[in-house]
Amino acid sequence: MESIDVHSHLVLEDWFDDARKDFSDFVPKLEKEEPLELYSILARGRDASTTRHVPETITNVSKRLRHLERLKIDIQAISPIPSLLFYDLPIEASVALSRAQNEGIAEVVRDNPGTFFGLCGVPIQDSGQAVKELERSIFQLGLKGVEIPTNINGMNLDDRSLWPFYAKAQELGIPIMVHPVNVGAADRLQRYYLSNLIGNPLDTSIAIASVIFGGVLEKFPSLKFFFVHGGGFTPYQRGRLEHGFIVRPEPKESIKKEPSSYMHRINVDIIVHYAPALEYLIETMGANNVLLGSDYPFDMGPKDPVGELKKIRLAKEEQKKISSGNARRLFRLGKK
Repeated sequence: MESIDVHSHLVLEDWFDDARKDFSDFVPKLEKEEPLELYSILARGRDASTTRHVPETITNVSKRLRHLERLKIDIQAISPIPSLLFYDLPIEASVALSRAQNEGIAEVVRDNPGTFFGLCGVPIQDSGQAVKELERSIFQLGLKGVEIPTNINGMNLDDRSLWPFYAKAQELGIPIMVHPVNVGAADRLQRYYLSNLIGNPLDTSIAIASVIFGGVLEKFPSLKFFFVHGGGFTPYQRGRLEHGFIVRPEPKESIKKEPSSYMHRINVDIIVHYAPALEYLIETMGANNVLLGSDYPFDMGPKDPVGELKKIRLAKEEQKKISSGNARRLFRLGKK
């Protein structure tokens, strides 16, 4: 059965060679750790965004290809590391580095036809610039979607300044992948790696609630969203969102229909790390809205993403959809 991994990350340092002259303070740098197969990814001048203990396959394409074969992953989406979405930089630097990264991703895709497809990053803090880079990435570079953070420097995803970007994404028919970064309640999540264990699904849940209650999905009826890490806490609090809408006036500020009426518009990956939770996720979100994902090569992804689907009770047709069919439809990859 074909397997398409829709959630992985890659960065090559030489993507940014041309940008070093003008934006050296913000160009990402990869530093080897001990043991040598681990890396730290630093955006100079932005220590808070340093990502540590990342396997070498974050930057070594040939080694990644061999590993994907062992994992029985046939096709993989390449998207930016979330700390390298550049939404917190001066706009000139953000535009230049986003362009360089998107061109680098497109080059890897071209060099490995049939194995990778790419998602772009855009200077999302400026909708006008984001629209320009989105159009360039789709039409000129051939990328298949766009990745944005769960919040933009603390701004939620229902902010009206983002609506021109949403309108363009809807017009182009491409999905928006939403990845947690700069998570909420960070001051209380410093210990025990809670910034990831709880912060990531928390911020994803805020993002989903924002596009539902903020009227984004109502305003843009064809807009496609894909939220990583199983949609955070949202699937398991679906009933609470529904109940709150019924009994409280605040959730009705921007929408007229119940939150559940928008859930079929929310796509998520399988990364929940617990078979009963994955079964519930598929039951709640629907088999048409769940996709295979690995968060490759980060250690918070499943070691055997394809094997995760074998742990649960799934009809063969549902397994095909989650393994590859939904990805082909969402990212318009065509039929096998």
